[in-house]
Parts: sequence; C-alpha cells; structure tokens
Amino acid sequence: MSCQEDLKIAKQDVTRLSSEKEAAQKSKHDQLAGIVTDLATLEATVSQRRTELTTLDTNIQDSDQQLSIIKAQAKEAVSKYEEAKREYDNVKSQLDMIRSEKSLADENLEQLRTKLSNTKLQVFKSNKKPLKPFRFS
Repeated sequence: MSCQEDLKIAKQDVTRLSSEKEAAQKSKHDQLAGIVTDLATLEATVSQRRTELTTLDTNIQDSDQQLSIIKAQAKEAVSKYEEAKREYDNVKSQLDMIRSEKSLADENLEQLRTKLSNTKLQVFKSNKKPLKPFRFS
C-alpha cells in the first residue's frame, strides 16, 4: 500500500470517527437535555408540593384554632348545663317542699273547717236553748 492509500484510509477513519464522535456528543447532549427537562419538571413538582404543604399546614393551624375554640365553647356549655341542672334540682326540691307544706296546710284547713262547722253547729244548737242568765261577779 502506498502512502496515499494509507492517507485516504486515515482520512476515512478520521471522518468516520468524527461522525461517531458527533453522534455520541449529540446523544449525550440529548440525554443531558432530557435530564435538564426532567429536573425542571421535578423542581416544579417539588415547588407545587411545597405550596400544597404550606396550604395544608395553614389549614391544620386554622383547624386547631377552631378546635380549641369549640372545646372552650363545649366546656362552657357543659359548665352552664351543670349549673342549670343544679338550679333545676334546687327548684325541684323547693317545689317538693312547697307541695308538702301545701298538703299540710290543706289538711290543717280541712281540720279548721271541720272545727268551724262543729262550732257553728254548737252555736246554732245553743241558740235554740234558752239562755242562762249571765252573772257578773
């Protein structure tokens, strides 16, 4: 083989290697572009998730505050219920006592009416009898 043939083969090899190198570089560039696109997508997703987490955290804090308020209101309602129950029991006890006293008063009234009737009857009977003279001493 001559030098020119060797040179021609070498040029062909250089051209082939240059084409392979360009193809490899293009492939690497495409891979890097895909990775960059994937990273940008991941960053956007992470940013979106952070925003969602911040919103959820705010919602949780608001819910905790509302729960605290509701617990305080429930505690106050239970306290008012217990106070009302005590007052109801006290009023009921007083009512029972008043009913008992009324029953006794009714019995006494009936006894007094009976005595009054008996007294009226005695007065009526005594008015039918002749009066005995009354003497002053």
